[in-house]
Amino acid sequence: MSDNTDAVLDLRHANEFTDIENTAVVYVLRGWFASLAAIPGAIEAGDDAWAFTTLAEHFVSLLDKDPAKRTPAHLKIRDLLLARAQEAQDAVDAILGAENEEDKRMNKETDAFVNQVAQKIGKTDKKTADHNDKSDKKGFGKKAREVVRMASGASGEDEEEEEEEAEEEE
Repeated sequence: MSDNTDAVLDLRHANEFTDIENTAVVYVLRGWFASLAAIPGAIEAGDDAWAFTTLAEHFVSLLDKDPAKRTPAHLKIRDLLLARAQEAQDAVDAILGAENEEDKRMNKETDAFVNQVAQKIGKTDKKTADHNDKSDKKGFGKKAREVVRMASGASGEDEEEEEEEAEEEE
């Protein structure tokens, strides 16, 4: 396995469990803030969402970084943990009487950024699963593109041209 492939697998694996942890923090905070408004059961539901979602996150962090090498038993456990985490998140939504999309927004941002970084080092055959099945380059600001450019050692000229094209499309 090349250094680039190995690095991209590490990056994608980190993003995989970051997506789960993003969801955990959204739901625990929703529960905690709702408890300040004296909504019965909110703090318990938020804490449960945190506990079960971070359990799933920690298990996913232990999976082989190469998805092709994960065993059926590992995938079954992951799916069961994620399903239980979703139940806990749904309980927070039910107590608050409203769903929340903040975790999906955050995950879309991190997924797209991971894809951008992976492309910069020349490994583009496997994209991170984006929640809309596509990369959203327009979602990135100049600072994020600058971080990618610096990490890749690029001059920045290509990014400036792409940025101008994106602005023209808008």
